[in-house]
Amino acid sequence: MTATEKALELARIAGGAAQEKKADSIVAMDVSDHIYITDIFLVCSASNAAQINAIRDEVERRMLDAGAKTIRREGEREGRWVLMDYG
Repeated sequence: MTATEKALELARIAGGAAQEKKADSIVAMDVSDHIYITDIFLVCSASNAAQINAIRDEVERRMLDAGAKTIRREGEREGRWVLMDYG
C-alpha cells in the first residue's frame, strides 16, 4: 500500500508551511507499508522554541485552510518539539 493522494497533498501543504517559517531538514516519509494508522510522517527541525511555535502555527493554519483539522497535539509544554496528528 502507498500513501493516498490526499495524504501526499496534505504533506506538501504542511512541508511548504514549515519551509516558509524556515524549518530545517524537512523530510516526508511514506510509512503506509509499515504502520496501518497513518500514511506519512513529516519531520522537520528548528533552532529555538519561538521558531517551533511559528512553524506549528503556520502548519496548523495552512492545514485548516485545506480542510484538515488537528486531531491531537503533543509536546508543546516542553518547548522543544511538537507532534501534530491529522489522522
